[in-house]
Amino acid sequence: MKRIGTLMLTAVLVLSLAACSSSSSMGSSLSSAGNALDGNASSETFGEMIDEVLPDVDYSLLRTGLGIVSSTAESAAAEGAIPGNAKFSATICALAVKPDGSIADVKFDTVEAGLAFDSSGTLTGDASQEIHTKKELGDDYGLKAASGIGKEWYEQIDALEEWMRGKMVSDVLGMKVTEREGDGKQLTDEEDLKTSVTISVTDQLRALEKAYADAQK
Repeated sequence: MKRIGTLMLTAVLVLSLAACSSSSSMGSSLSSAGNALDGNASSETFGEMIDEVLPDVDYSLLRTGLGIVSSTAESAAAEGAIPGNAKFSATICALAVKPDGSIADVKFDTVEAGLAFDSSGTLTGDASQEIHTKKELGDDYGLKAASGIGKEWYEQIDALEEWMRGKMVSDVLGMKVTEREGDGKQLTDEEDLKTSVTISVTDQLRALEKAYADAQK
């Protein structure tokens, strides 16, 4: 069995936190491996779990990184009887990259939250509501009905992650894109991807770039 280094243990923990989609077998396996650590499983058992996730990889050579892109750009001030809204979004990328710069695994998730307030600054929204990421929301996110390809957000982000695996980070960051009308966000223009991913990839690419920079430290 290959030697499992500290970097791979870090990768497992990071990617387990990011693997929120139950439909991803890799995410499930990584989460199981993380649970094994909590249960004090033997290194042999833990190694067998990891071998199922990323076979033929020298884990001690993998570098891991975390990138987060956040924004409050969609917030709006209250005007008279029209309430304002303090909106926040954050996109996270967990990355495991090989020494040659190719992607061994990558996971994305996004959280969006907001609170309404009136012109006096008093909150009118529910500050106690539980906040879920888009992957956690799954079908309840509600993109499928408005999607031109009939796919939910988590299905599209799964397709984006799968497309990135095995590619060089530099090639992914150089992805062909087109500008979306209205907000200027980037849409993928890759022929083998644009039929399965119609959501904006702007924040994902920025988060990936940060995660890769973090992996070089």
